[in-house]
Amino acid sequence: MEAVRYGQAMNAPTEPPTLRRVLAAGHEFARRDGSRLVVTSVDLWSDWLVIHTVTLVEGTDEFARRALEGRPIPTGGVLVRDDLGTKYSGMGGGGGGTQNAVFTAMPYQPAPPPSATTLYLRDPDTGAEVPVAL
Repeated sequence: MEAVRYGQAMNAPTEPPTLRRVLAAGHEFARRDGSRLVVTSVDLWSDWLVIHTVTLVEGTDEFARRALEGRPIPTGGVLVRDDLGTKYSGMGGGGGGTQNAVFTAMPYQPAPPPSATTLYLRDPDTGAEVPVAL
C-alpha cells in the first residue's frame, strides 16, 4: 500500500479541483428551536460541492445564552441528495459568526453527476426539503 501524506485523502485527485458554477439558493428553513437556517448558495466543483448557510437566532445574546445554559448552538448542516439517487457524504466544514448569526461552508463528496438536474437539500431538524436546480 502506498503511504499517504498528512492531510491527503486516500482517493484524493492528482489535479487540483476546478470551480464549475455557483448556484444561488436563497432557501430558508424555520427550525424547531426558533432559529432559522438560510441556504445561501451551492458551489459546484469538479470533485465535490460546498453548501453555504447562515443560521440566525433572535436577540443579540442568544448564542451566548444557549452556551451558558448548556443548550446546543444551531449549525448549518443539511442532508443532500439528487434526482439520480447519488449518495453524498459530508467532509467536515467550518464557519464563524456574530452574536446572532453563524456562517458555515459544508463540503460534500462527490460532485453531482453531469446528468443530475436537481439537488435536494433537507434540514435534519425538521425534515423539510427544498430543490436546487442544477
